[in-house]
Amino acid sequence: MSTCSRCGQPVEFRYVGGRCIPIHPFGGCSSGGGYSSGNDFTGYLSSNESSCFQTDCPECGDRVFFIRHNGGSVWIDPPLGPPWYKHGCMDTGSGTKSKTRSSLASDYKLPASSTQNGLIVGVVTEAETSLFNETTLINVQTGEKDNLMLLIKNSAGFLVGRIAVFDPACTFIRWIEDEMYSFKILAPIKFPKTFNFPEDDMIECPECNTQVKSKNLAKHFRKKHSFMML
Repeated sequence: MSTCSRCGQPVEFRYVGGRCIPIHPFGGCSSGGGYSSGNDFTGYLSSNESSCFQTDCPECGDRVFFIRHNGGSVWIDPPLGPPWYKHGCMDTGSGTKSKTRSSLASDYKLPASSTQNGLIVGVVTEAETSLFNETTLINVQTGEKDNLMLLIKNSAGFLVGRIAVFDPACTFIRWIEDEMYSFKILAPIKFPKTFNFPEDDMIECPECNTQVKSKNLAKHFRKKHSFMML
């Protein structure tokens, strides 16, 4: 469960009337202990229990990817690419007589076009939304040694603790369970060496409209806009 940057209490996200609403299930922020307006929610959110890393299957010893998120956990056979087949030893949902391997793509009914376009899967572990909800920085664990940090348009704190998929060109990221919850990626800020993104492209900062080189975005946001994640 994510943590509210204002009161330190656990917080969950729900969509009410098309708006992302932070809900405090145990009380906090609002005097009624329910939820506060999603439009004015800013700050930092994290999900310490969420992770995505490569490890050994405790049953057979094969290398697998383990993804823990706020909806549970899943073991994926390498490589970590579509359709993201579940590891047989730990897939309790598949019957012994079934010849069809279960996968994240089948579980969440992703369209064939999505899996054919080489989507990348990961879990969002933290997010920081700017003061006026113009942008959000998110950290995504994708099974690599280093995390991927993306600059997202608008408030995207909803993704914290959830499995998300994004395209290799980094134009959008969406909750794997519902494509309605898609967010535009403005630029990659930090990324593993295996991600070959251009570093000399000029990006217009959505906070101050300054033209900044991609490779200098992290420095710009840290110095000019005081993002704590940087």
